[in-house]
Amino acid sequence: SAPAPAPTPAPPAADGWTAFGSNATFPDARPGSEKASAPSSRYVRVACKQLVGVYITVWASRGVSRFISDVRVAAVATGVNLGVTMLGNKGGAAVWLKVYNTPLCFVCAHLSAGSKENDAQKRSEDYREIFSKLSFPPPPAASSDGSFEKPAGVADAFAAVWIGDLNYRLNLADDFVRSSLAGITSETSGRDVVEDFRVRSAYAAERTRRFASLLGADQLSLERAAGKAFVGWTEAPVAFAPTYKYRPGTHTYSGAGDADEEHETAGGGDGARPAVSQKEEKKKRTPAWCDRVLWRGRDVTQTSYGATRALTHSDHKPVFSSFIVTARRLCPQKLQTVLQETRRELDAAEMASQPRCAVLNPRAVFEDRLRFAEPKTTTFRLVNTGDAPASWNFVAAVPGESAVAPPWLRVEPNRGHLLPGEETVITATATVAGGSAGPAALAAAAAGGVRLVA
Repeated sequence: SAPAPAPTPAPPAADGWTAFGSNATFPDARPGSEKASAPSSRYVRVACKQLVGVYITVWASRGVSRFISDVRVAAVATGVNLGVTMLGNKGGAAVWLKVYNTPLCFVCAHLSAGSKENDAQKRSEDYREIFSKLSFPPPPAASSDGSFEKPAGVADAFAAVWIGDLNYRLNLADDFVRSSLAGITSETSGRDVVEDFRVRSAYAAERTRRFASLLGADQLSLERAAGKAFVGWTEAPVAFAPTYKYRPGTHTYSGAGDADEEHETAGGGDGARPAVSQKEEKKKRTPAWCDRVLWRGRDVTQTSYGATRALTHSDHKPVFSSFIVTARRLCPQKLQTVLQETRRELDAAEMASQPRCAVLNPRAVFEDRLRFAEPKTTTFRLVNTGDAPASWNFVAAVPGESAVAPPWLRVEPNRGHLLPGEETVITATATVAGGSAGPAALAAAAAGGVRLVA
């Protein structure tokens, strides 16, 4: 996952690896393409993006490539600030695509290097900047004017995988790290052990246990635990040795203290023994897990996570991981059925949420005739017959006036709140007296009456 020059495909290599060389062409993965139907190779390149030394390329089997669409690429530079632009020696390159209707995102990043006290914080800042600024605008053909769909971000993907040289180091002394690794190596030396980097395999669990004393000081793990980087991302248990920094062509960490000696090549080959460069040894770094793979999303199963010793050209050991991701395809007819059912459910829920109240005795009357200066009362029962709480109050019978009843009639209470099934008793008291509340007012209000609103 370390940044590398742009590769081109070549015939399969030994040990199950697919090599990339300069002797093959790039087939076109777009559906309907003539190149896509040519049986020249097992995989076709879907997309690639390069940012100086950061390069990401996404390939798909020919069977899967037919269902890939909406391919987009983007990059964010976080390197040296030149004032008018940012040097892309550090940053991230990414690919966005859809398999059927499922959006996926792949990010390759090279974060800030260094072993100083605040360098881990700078790496986490790089991550946050890349994550927040990566934007994948839709193609103009997405709509008539290209303005309806908003640019997608990493967080919008159904599943995302983040790979690269993240450069997080170990907060431990160099001597302690090297002696610990030497002890782990001596424990397993002479044993015929087959590497099994399947997630949750017995081999992976044992290796993770052996590296626990070192992984406890891993900056990436510490930054994630503190909520400073890769929040919401998942990393499988690390079961491989630190991936940096090696002497190219060997399995020996740089700075081993034997710059005057010679070492065997990693693959045996012709038996050549490359001389140890004293100049390079001065650049020694404490071994660390710089190269990582993390993921986030739904319906994702990580099946393996390891590092390979088969490739020794770099001072990093490449890491690899495999996933199973469920891609979903929308069926228009089923979608319409679901939408219709959802509308009906929403309509029913909306109707149920409407407050409903009823007066149980709307024709209540005063039992006796109203006599001058003699108060008479009658009652109404107001019940909440709905499934939602209801607020009720009396309103003026005559528009523009504030009084809910004429002066000779008093209503108590004149407002309230009822829970479903709850009821209240409203008392109306009539008193015919002289003055403005006398017979003239009674006759004027007879046409209007009293109105109740719930």
